[in-house]
Amino acid sequence: MNLSVDLIGGVVGFALTLMVLSYLIADNPLYRIALHLFVGMVAGFVVVTVTLDVFVPQLMASSGSGWITVVGLVLAALLTLKMFSGGSNLGRLPLAYLVGLGAAVAVGGAITGTLLPQTRATWFALGGDLSQLISNILIFVGTACTLLAFHYGARAGAPAQQSAPLRALALAGQFFISITFGVIYAGALAGGVSYLAERISFLWEFLTRLLAGA
Repeated sequence: MNLSVDLIGGVVGFALTLMVLSYLIADNPLYRIALHLFVGMVAGFVVVTVTLDVFVPQLMASSGSGWITVVGLVLAALLTLKMFSGGSNLGRLPLAYLVGLGAAVAVGGAITGTLLPQTRATWFALGGDLSQLISNILIFVGTACTLLAFHYGARAGAPAQQSAPLRALALAGQFFISITFGVIYAGALAGGVSYLAERISFLWEFLTRLLAGA
């Protein structure tokens, strides 16, 4: 096998894969080195991407949006003052802006992307075939019971406010929540096993090609 970029990349990938898989035995310096390399590469990629795709285009933007660039640069400069004790108070302004903006985006996204679509999905039509009707009923019952499971009156800490039907519906809601978490965990586990199988296959194919070309 001739020395080439593919060979170098394969050797590096082979070594890093073994270093990461060594964590299955115990936490060791090789695994931490691979982890630090990964974090450093991701951080470097983010810095380069943000600089080339955000900062540079904004600095070269038209005059109509120049004031936005100026405000952003001022906030960025104030945020860097958080690294110094004397300017920590001035650095709270951009930090508060980022937190408020992030909270607004998160709440708006949750309402428009999750709450409203879920609310529309619970309004089922009585028409249609039997399988669709059963599916709609399960969606409605699961949503209602899950919401009741989080209701303060359905919790074990307030027995005086509970009733037998409410407890039964809350218990059904906990069942739906458990099923949901189980499906999510199974999906994550299946993805991890699939990725592990792909890495083992990569190691085997690389060793096979390396021995065949030796």
